[in-house]
Amino acid sequence: MNKRLFLASGSKSRRMLLTEAGYVFEVVEQSADEQTCDWTLPLPQLTQALAQCKMDHVMLPAGNEGECCWVITADTLCCDMRGNYYGKPVDLSHAIKILQAIKDGSLCGTGFCIERKIFHAGTWHIEKRLVGYAQTEIIFDIPLDEIEPYYRRLKELDGIDYRQVSGAFSVRGYGAQYVKELRGSYTSVVGLPMYQVRCALRELGFFD
Repeated sequence: MNKRLFLASGSKSRRMLLTEAGYVFEVVEQSADEQTCDWTLPLPQLTQALAQCKMDHVMLPAGNEGECCWVITADTLCCDMRGNYYGKPVDLSHAIKILQAIKDGSLCGTGFCIERKIFHAGTWHIEKRLVGYAQTEIIFDIPLDEIEPYYRRLKELDGIDYRQVSGAFSVRGYGAQYVKELRGSYTSVVGLPMYQVRCALRELGFFD
């Protein structure tokens, strides 16, 4: 299938999900300032707003006249049972605080934005934009004295840097043994709700 698909994300997990699902895509950058979004919004609205903000700042390569492409952006956040948001930790102490805050349960949500674009007169024009969301209730329970070894093994075995994952935890590979309970979209926790993304791509004519 010769369709030009772009992923505007530096997330290795999102790349993995798309690759394992058989998509051929190109990774591009985006320059959004996430602090311009309203962080008082509820989790579904905030993650979708962040995904759209990223879409508005995607940097695409030039195309050919009349060419179509599809672009995906996404944002994943966790919040504890008191509604406090947690993105990516800045260091180990921050990560430990996050894990302790969410050990009794959290919501992990991913908002995404997908656009179908057409190249005309030297620039990409939006034909249609779809926005979606999926979330999961999750209890990630790890003893305090196992957090540092967990991060080391996560890096060694799965190539995952804890500073690059929202909520300071990964449910993939080595991290799966600390998942006490998970209700909802597994791929949303990983970084991209693949069922919803496939449905959106279908609606945007990607599989035609």
